[in-house]
Amino acid sequence: MIVLDTNVLIELELGNPKIIEKLVELRKNHTENPAIPFICFSEFYYGLLKKGKNVGDGLNLLEKFTKLHSSEKSMKLIAEIKLDLEKSGSMIQLFEIIIAAITIDHKATLVTSDKGFEKVDGLDVVLINP
Repeated sequence: MIVLDTNVLIELELGNPKIIEKLVELRKNHTENPAIPFICFSEFYYGLLKKGKNVGDGLNLLEKFTKLHSSEKSMKLIAEIKLDLEKSGSMIQLFEIIIAAITIDHKATLVTSDKGFEKVDGLDVVLINP
């Protein structure tokens, strides 16, 4: 399964052809519908509200994706990832840790332009350059 980070959602909203092409390519190896963690839904929706954008169009985009929620396993992973990053001295934001944990829990591949995710052990990441 492909999991999209918030920055990818923003690029999709903007109609970035490079991102669309990359996702079409990735979909060839992943039969499941692309997904977004609940936190990405919230971040994207917040951005729409803050910028006064057409919320309806943004919600229509979000409806295309499976929504992933936390589980007991992902909640434990959040703590484990945070501790590992603290010990290594290479911390990332809490929202990113939550996204990583949910992606790992679902045995999925995260598509993002945020290189910080590479710091998370066990996370399958595809970096894209918008």
